Amino acid sequence: MKDDLCLVVIPYYGAGAQGHELDLAITGWFTHFCHSNFKIVLVGEGLPHQRYAGREDIILIERKRVEGKPGSYRQHLDYVECFMDVYMRYHHQTKGFIFTADDCYAVNDFDLADVQVLKAHAPEFTGDPVSANGWKRDMAKTRVLLDRESMPCVNFTTHLPQWYDWDKLLMIYGLYDMRQESYVFENIYFNQFCSRRIPEMLGGQDRYRLGVWSKDDMLKVPDALKSKIWITNSVAGWCRELEEILERHYEDCRL
Repeated sequence: MKDDLCLVVIPYYGAGAQGHELDLAITGWFTHFCHSNFKIVLVGEGLPHQRYAGREDIILIERKRVEGKPGSYRQHLDYVECFMDVYMRYHHQTKGFIFTADDCYAVNDFDLADVQVLKAHAPEFTGDPVSANGWKRDMAKTRVLLDRESMPCVNFTTHLPQWYDWDKLLMIYGLYDMRQESYVFENIYFNQFCSRRIPEMLGGQDRYRLGVWSKDDMLKVPDALKSKIWITNSVAGWCRELEEILERHYEDCRL
């Protein structure tokens, strides 16, 4: 029996690309995702139209990035509009979608159940309301909201693929005016709807993630190719060496 359609949504901003991470991330999905019926949805500004135009398994939604707004983190506001754009086009075909980043690379086979395992980065988070980093400010703002609503404050920002239900996601958009106020949406969504579930805490021994957060983490990559499902990186962790290792990995998988 054919699997139900699964949308894999990658918000993208072409001017922020460091290398060929998007191509590698997409290759990882088509190499290792064991789901017979899925499409990649690239949504954002500066999409690689020439590389992917005409492919039935990759949907391109070009849309201008939202304007910045004082007191909000622009990327989080843009995520909301990217997801709303996909929702308006495809919610009648799917109950939900997978959100993933352009710098998250599958290196071993996995299925939808692996994505839907509830995973967390840490049992708690705080943030910094006066940081120059917009993401840290949004973490602090999100913590204030969760405390006010008497919800848990588990940190679900795993930088791994996550499954979202359309109805639940739109519910929190409306409840917390998230088209106007930026928050770390992962931490609102999962703390609200999964508060009675115990997440698998990621911390090095799990089978899901190697985070390359700095160049020092490159020493762990060879083992991760054998023992992890995904390798992901931060801006600080990206390097040409990682790109070359992933390129060789996917080439070997084709042999």
